[in-house]
Amino acid sequence: MKILEIIKTVDKNSEQNKCFTEWESFASLFEMWFDYNYDKFEKGLTSYFFAKWLCTDTYVGGRVYYLNDEPVAVSWQPARKSSENIEFLSIDAIKRVKTFMLDCRVDDNDDNTNLLTDMDKDYGDGYGVFYGSQLLRKDCIYNPTSESVTIIETFDVMDQAKKWSKVVIQFNNSKTQDVDISDLTFSFGR
Repeated sequence: MKILEIIKTVDKNSEQNKCFTEWESFASLFEMWFDYNYDKFEKGLTSYFFAKWLCTDTYVGGRVYYLNDEPVAVSWQPARKSSENIEFLSIDAIKRVKTFMLDCRVDDNDDNTNLLTDMDKDYGDGYGVFYGSQLLRKDCIYNPTSESVTIIETFDVMDQAKKWSKVVIQFNNSKTQDVDISDLTFSFGR
């Protein structure tokens, strides 16, 4: 099939087919390194797979890029750690994407930034993680009793997949207990 025939087969109504369009992929092509309006970029330049497979934990394959719903480029990424090769459909498409990216630029004086609007917002006492393999520290709070505990064992090898969200904690009195990691809070700032 020729590329224009392939583009006609792309299902843009499928959320499973939609891809995340990375600013950096295009910024590196055009050497455009500046702050940008993420929402404007995300709505204007979209991409969808025309060929897709899973490489380890990442979808890869062939994509079509659309600027304001018109195809402007295609790409190919054969593996997760491979570079994505982006090719434009025309010189006009290159110019349109460059102009669009410049229009997404956020000036230093622009109020369209991620301003924290509520300085009194309460973020709680800490944060949680989903799996023992994500841990970078062992000290935490056991939420049901509000006690400080230490994680002494995690389960993160393949034959223990059903226990990945479980950990063994030790209380100050040396008692140990298997708990779900969602019952733990890690304090901010450590």
